[in-house]
Amino acid sequence: MNTARKVDEAVWPDTLAELMEAQGWSKKALAREMGVEPVTVRRWLGSAQPSEVARARLIPFCESRCPPLAALLALGEVHDLAQAREAKAHRSPRKGGGGGGPTKPTDPPIPPEEPVMITTREYLTPDELDHFGLDVDPFEDEMPDDLYMPKGLAGIEAAVIRGIRGRKIIAMVGPPGSGKSALVRRLWAISEREKRVKLIAPALMDRRKVTLTTLSVAILRDLIQRDTSNMHAEGRAQLLRQTLQAELDAGQYPVVFIDEAHDLRDDALIAVKRLWDSHVLFRQLAVILVGQAPLAGRLRSDPTLAELAGRTQVLEVPAWGEDAVGAYLAWRLARIGCADASRIFTAPAVKAIASRADRPLWINNVAVLAMRQARLVGDQTVVPTHVGRA
Repeated sequence: MNTARKVDEAVWPDTLAELMEAQGWSKKALAREMGVEPVTVRRWLGSAQPSEVARARLIPFCESRCPPLAALLALGEVHDLAQAREAKAHRSPRKGGGGGGPTKPTDPPIPPEEPVMITTREYLTPDELDHFGLDVDPFEDEMPDDLYMPKGLAGIEAAVIRGIRGRKIIAMVGPPGSGKSALVRRLWAISEREKRVKLIAPALMDRRKVTLTTLSVAILRDLIQRDTSNMHAEGRAQLLRQTLQAELDAGQYPVVFIDEAHDLRDDALIAVKRLWDSHVLFRQLAVILVGQAPLAGRLRSDPTLAELAGRTQVLEVPAWGEDAVGAYLAWRLARIGCADASRIFTAPAVKAIASRADRPLWINNVAVLAMRQARLVGDQTVVPTHVGRA
């Protein structure tokens, strides 16, 4: 065996790629296990090495599945992989190919600056809180009505409320960590407080088998606590019409709310639209679909969904700019009694965080990981160097 040498940025991708190939892992599968987006794994396989925190997650996971290669990742050493990489780079081209250089990668190049997309939640430990003189973790979940609302998110909320009052179909879309769930919790709190907006979330509805019938059954189960699955279709439709009309007569705004709507099949989405604009139920209720970005793409490009797309207002949760990130961090700290955010994060550190994360969950995670890096070296204020190591 050849003498081991440190894994540099050129050799690291081959080490991870060989491990993934040996285990039959796709980028999507590994990303799901690590709690990151697939594009983050693609960065690891490209030009970016995982951070120390990412390695701390990756190594234990790999050790239980392929100890020899996991040891290489953990120790930062490589034995025969350098030779294997060199041989692969100079292997004979495929029939009809060009010269003998490396095979052209199938994935497009990734920009050097890309938002961090770690979707598992990071929290400060008691020792870390003590190091920064904090009694409470500022990044713990807030109460539903205690939500930082930058201009873009406030605009989304206002549009959703207008859609509810106008009994429209709304599709609120955004990537994981963009604030959709927090906004939904806020809407639930508003409905509980005002008692006029009645959110109907058919929890027992199987998204794999959504039809006009299952939607009607689920809505009636929520509104009148009655199982109508064995009713005749005409009788159920009449009961639903009467029930919704009674809600409207009482000054209520019934809203069918479906989370993870990107998982719905095309025929299920069409069923939602037909429920909304059927002759007997037209505009008796609003519909809110909450999902990830692919839902918006399907509505815009899938001809099968044209009839739904023409009736749906798509609201995309916007990314945050540097000013919003700074104000958000200051708000987080002020909530726990730390009035001077610069005591924890310098202005250049805020800028560095904003360059790596532009959604609430990602900002939280990068901030926590940067604080962790600062504590490791004994610093009580976060600077860009700590953010870069996060």
